[in-house]
Amino acid sequence: MPVETQLNVKTRDAGGKTLIFDLSGDLTRQGEEEMISSYTLASRRGTIKFIYNFARVGDINSTGIAILIGIISEARKSNNQKIIVCNLNPHYEKVFKMVGLPKYIEIVSEEKQALEDRV
Repeated sequence: MPVETQLNVKTRDAGGKTLIFDLSGDLTRQGEEEMISSYTLASRRGTIKFIYNFARVGDINSTGIAILIGIISEARKSNNQKIIVCNLNPHYEKVFKMVGLPKYIEIVSEEKQALEDRV
């Protein structure tokens, strides 16, 4: 059984009300507090566009997807927040599409695409 790598979330200001969340490690139950607290703090500070960069994410399990769905649900309640994910590996991009996430978020290949229309 593989050893989980602790999820780390670092944020970068992309200008305006756009924030980039650089994720590294595994998106599992152990990363729940880190994911939710980083989203909540940014939301309270007025962030409108949330870009989640998955370039350094190793594993994402069903709990990790549920955490992301919870964040998407909170963002949708605000009516003006937008979530974009970028740099997913092909396997997880397929999984995200299978569970219907593109109905609620934008999935792009690279960070520069996510930054094209800054808020």
